[in-house]
Amino acid sequence: MLDAFYNKFSYDDQERLLGAYRRPCTRNQTEYVEATRLLIAGEFPKHLMAAQHRTRRNSYWLKPTRSNPSGDDRRKEELWVIDAVKNKLNLKGLGSAINLQIPLKDVREDHLGKIDLVTVSESNWSLVEVKVGDNDESILRPVLEIATYFQVVDKQKLKKDFEEGLGKTLPGECPRKVVLPGECPRKVVLLVETKNGAPTAYTQVKGGKADMVLSLAKDLNVEVWLLDKDMCLSQHGIYPV
Repeated sequence: MLDAFYNKFSYDDQERLLGAYRRPCTRNQTEYVEATRLLIAGEFPKHLMAAQHRTRRNSYWLKPTRSNPSGDDRRKEELWVIDAVKNKLNLKGLGSAINLQIPLKDVREDHLGKIDLVTVSESNWSLVEVKVGDNDESILRPVLEIATYFQVVDKQKLKKDFEEGLGKTLPGECPRKVVLPGECPRKVVLLVETKNGAPTAYTQVKGGKADMVLSLAKDLNVEVWLLDKDMCLSQHGIYPV
C-alpha cells in the first residue's frame, strides 16, 4: 500500500526533497525543493484518505514475551525492539517500551505492516517506527510509514486492547484497571545508532540534509527522535527536546 505511493518518486526527487545538494541552492533549486515538498505534502494526505481503515478482529495486544523465531533474515529493527521490551527500556521523552511488532491485520493477504514499538509515559503513549544500524532507507520512508499506520489502525480498539492487556494479572486475581494517558497516541520515528553504524536516515537528520522531510513530518504531526550509541536521545524537527 505504501510502496505504490513512495515509489512514485525517483531517487533524485527524494534527494532534492532532502535538500542534499553538494553546492549552495540557487533560487530555482530552492523553489524545486519546496515544490517537491508541496507535491508530496499534497499527495500524501490523499493517499491517507484512500487508505482503508482496518479493525483487527483479534486483540492488538500480544504477549510481549511471546516466542520469536531466530534467523538471518530477521530485521535488525525487530531484534532491537525485542531487547527494548525485554529489558523494559525507558527513554526520557518517550517513556517505557511496553510492546512490539503490533499487527495491523488479521490475515496475511492484507499486506499491512506492523507497528515496531509502543511506548507509554505518565502523560502520553506513542506508536514508534524504528530504524536501526546500517538501514539504508531515507528519512522519508519511516515518516510516511508511521503516518500510514496511524491512519489505518483502529486507535480506539488499540487503546482498549492495550489497557486490557496491561491490566492482566495472574490467574485467579482481579484484573488491574489501566488507563493509557490520552485518547490518541503520538506518531514517532526513532532512528537508532549502534556501535556498528547509524541508519542513513539518522545521518541525513544529523547532517542537516533532511530539513524538507522534517518540514513534511511537521505537516503530518510526526516526531523524529535520534538515539545515539551512548543512549543519548534527542528530538528533531518539531518541538524542543
